[in-house]
Amino acid sequence: MQAAQLIQQIDLPQQTLKRLPFCESAKVSRVAEWAGNLRATQAVHTAALLYEALPQVCQLDCSATLRFEILETLRPYVHNCIESLSKHFLNQPISLQEQAQKAAIIAQSLQKCMIDGYTLCVRDIVLDKKQKLLREPFFPVALHRALTAHAALVFRSFQLYSQVPQGIWLSAHSLFRTADQFDLLDKAIEDPFLHKPHQTTIQSAYMRMVLLATSRCFQLGQKDIGALFRAFAEWAQLVRFSVGTSDQKEHFYCVNLSIDQAPMYKYRINADDAGDLIIELDFRSLLSQLTKQSRESSAEFGGSKVSISREISTAALNHVIDTLGNTAQRRQERRETQGTVDICIGLADCHYFLSDCRSFDDFVRSCTRGDSAPTEDAFLSGLTPRDSFSNAGGASATRPQFRVAIQNASQGGYCLMWENKTPIKVESGDLIGVKEFGKKVWIVGVVRWIRQKKTGSQLGVQILSDRALPAAVAQVYDVGGYSDYMRALYLPPSRLLDLPASFITASIPFQELDKVKYLFTGESGEAKLDKCLLSVGSIQQFMFHASANAPSAQPGKESSW
Repeated sequence: MQAAQLIQQIDLPQQTLKRLPFCESAKVSRVAEWAGNLRATQAVHTAALLYEALPQVCQLDCSATLRFEILETLRPYVHNCIESLSKHFLNQPISLQEQAQKAAIIAQSLQKCMIDGYTLCVRDIVLDKKQKLLREPFFPVALHRALTAHAALVFRSFQLYSQVPQGIWLSAHSLFRTADQFDLLDKAIEDPFLHKPHQTTIQSAYMRMVLLATSRCFQLGQKDIGALFRAFAEWAQLVRFSVGTSDQKEHFYCVNLSIDQAPMYKYRINADDAGDLIIELDFRSLLSQLTKQSRESSAEFGGSKVSISREISTAALNHVIDTLGNTAQRRQERRETQGTVDICIGLADCHYFLSDCRSFDDFVRSCTRGDSAPTEDAFLSGLTPRDSFSNAGGASATRPQFRVAIQNASQGGYCLMWENKTPIKVESGDLIGVKEFGKKVWIVGVVRWIRQKKTGSQLGVQILSDRALPAAVAQVYDVGGYSDYMRALYLPPSRLLDLPASFITASIPFQELDKVKYLFTGESGEAKLDKCLLSVGSIQQFMFHASANAPSAQPGKESSW
């Protein structure tokens, strides 16, 4: 398919305006004057003005050169406005309140207008009969800007756990193929709004979008998604591709450039795709560098360093390495289920309900009652002052639980539908407690993915244990003493998952090889944390082994080990 055909299959606005009503002109100077009066401190007001102005830029009947100059003039204001609006809809309950929802819609609409504007520039250049504009230096810049805007829209969709707008992937595929036909994929373009590096190729701008999809960012929290998106601008330079599919077992992903679809696993290609243009993705170079970086302080590739920012958590890095280097396949059969379950969110709430609705202080007292060891105050405060990592709750704390619908279930998890407004903040990676109707036992799991639907929020839950016990864990210091006890859960050995006993703790401050003191009903002692089995969101799951001199179970109580 030729470039003209590729661009013409993209749905774009009609050009019916002779001038821009928002500035009563069609001159760049008047647009710059109008933009200069926008107030950066009044994000909502500025957003409303840009929301009205940008569609007019896309509808203006003008040359590609003029439209490009107008877009470049407005781009800094649009970028800053979207960043300001994001404060209203990020780190909020997943079912956004009306004001936050409006902010998200406006931000996505502004981004879509930038996509349409730069794509129109590309279209007009490609369709130019005299072909003079193809030699203009802004042609590759327009391609790069358009693909960068596509990636930003997909990024926000993941952060909001919403569906990517229809047509976005086909539009990006078409621009990518257009750049390839004009031999521009390796063309490096400067972009001041890239975090690092400030210059990337057109191919990297496209592959950044591909990395967002193949790394399954909807399974991460909003903060981790943002950190990875900034890093992907650099990491995308190491992504390679080849036309067609091969027998390479290490190449798991491919992209069908002929249809409106995100990257998919290679094994999902069927006979109907035989006539389509398919590229196979090669992440081996990137994975090699990321794996080395996860073990060392720095790594080099081709004489240049691939950096991993400190804002990228170990859990997020391991997630990317795992998703790019392995295929995810469902192990248990799903069954359609009707009914409801009660749920609670977070380690503190799970601990509260597992301990029969007792406060953490009461739980610790009940575990230590009858011991001849430290006093109550010693157990609650350790041998050091209470620090910022303590999560002990007051005795009067009450914890919320919510009733949600089950859509389907398997031996390893649930698909839940949280209808209407979700009153609390929930992210992928959050710990969740699930109690089925008519049962008393709380099942502990982790939220693996979230998707926004018209009627509510869909949650995918992976079960960690149906026999978890509330526990308390304190970090033992090498110099003597130990920290405050913190909430934890004890997970007995699982035959189903072939896993030994483990602790779930907060993500801070515990690490592998730490020495800890532990408490739970019938047990107390010391242990050493071993391999980290799970690190997502704000929790970690550690294997452990008890110290040889650890105290035995309390007299008169059956051991849970």
